[in-house]
Amino acid sequence: LPYGTVTLPIVTATTHDAGATKVITNPAALPGTAKVKVTAQDGVTSLTYSINFTVDPKSNIATLSDLKVNGTTVSGFSPTVMTYHVVLPHSTLLVPVVTATTTDPKASKVINTAAALPGNTTIQVTAENGIVVKTYTVSFSLAPPSTDATLSELKISGSLVADFSPEELVYEYVVGYGTVDVPVVTAKAANAYASLVITNAASIPDTTRITVTAEDGTTILTYKIAFRYPMVGIDQTANLATIQVFPNPSKGKFELVYTSDQGLGNTIEIRILDVVGQEILRLVQERSGYVTQIPIDLLQCQSGIYFIQVRNAKDRMVKTLIVE
Repeated sequence: LPYGTVTLPIVTATTHDAGATKVITNPAALPGTAKVKVTAQDGVTSLTYSINFTVDPKSNIATLSDLKVNGTTVSGFSPTVMTYHVVLPHSTLLVPVVTATTTDPKASKVINTAAALPGNTTIQVTAENGIVVKTYTVSFSLAPPSTDATLSELKISGSLVADFSPEELVYEYVVGYGTVDVPVVTAKAANAYASLVITNAASIPDTTRITVTAEDGTTILTYKIAFRYPMVGIDQTANLATIQVFPNPSKGKFELVYTSDQGLGNTIEIRILDVVGQEILRLVQERSGYVTQIPIDLLQCQSGIYFIQVRNAKDRMVKTLIVE
C-alpha cells in the first residue's frame, strides 16, 4: 500500500461455484494478512487465499508546496499545476532566480535554470521512494518595450513641485529678485527602464528641460520649467482654476477657455506678455455664458515662453504659454 496508508483494507470475494461458501477474515492492523477460506459444496474440499498487506516505507509525494521567482511566490501557484508563465519587463537581462520547497521534506529536487531569456526553468521533484517524479516548468517571456515616458516625481531645489502631474508638461517657477543661480531640478521617471536627460536653464529667465525617453526608445516627452522674476502688475496668488489654455505647447494657435459666473462681470481683459513683462497682445472680450472660448493667435511671435493674463471685475489670472 502507498506510504502513509492508515485505513485498513477490506477484501471481498466471489466463489467460482455458487454452491460453495466463503469466510473472509480481514487484517486487524497494518502490516497484516487477509484470508479467504472457500469450502466446496461437498463440505470437505476447501482452499484458503491469503493477501499480505504491507505499507511502502518511503513517500511517493513528488509535489511542491511553494514556488518562487526572485523571492516572490508565483501568481496562481498550486501544487497540482505544473506549468507557469511569467512575463518580464522588456529590458530584463538576467534570468530570474527560481526557488522551490518540496511538500515532503524527504523528496529531492533539481532546478535547471533557463540559459537565456526568453526561456524555461524546470524543477524536477523526485519522491522519497525514487519512483514518482514530477516536473514543474516556469516559462519566462519578455513584454513589449514600455511606451511610458512620464515622470513620477519632479523637484525644484529638493522640494516637490506642488502642482506636479505626470500629464502636465509645462511649469512656471518665480524666483526672488536678485537670484542669480538657477534652481536645481531633479526628476524621476515613472518607468524604471525609461531614461531622462535634464538640460538646465542657462540663466534667469530661461527654461530647464527634462527629456524622458521611454523604454521603446521612440516615445519622448519633454517637461519644461520656466524660471523668471516676479512681474509688476500680475497677481501671482490668483486662482488659475477658472482658465484653461489648449493646446499648450502649440505653434502659436491657442484656445482660451474662461469659466466664471455673472457676478464676476461680463467683460474679460486678456493680455499676452513675454518673459520680461512686455505686452505683446491685448484683447477685450465679452463673456458668452458660464463658459467662454476665445481663440488666441500668436503665430507672429517667436518660439519661447509667454504669459497670458486674464482679468475680470474681481480676479486676475495667469498661465504660461509655450510657442514652439
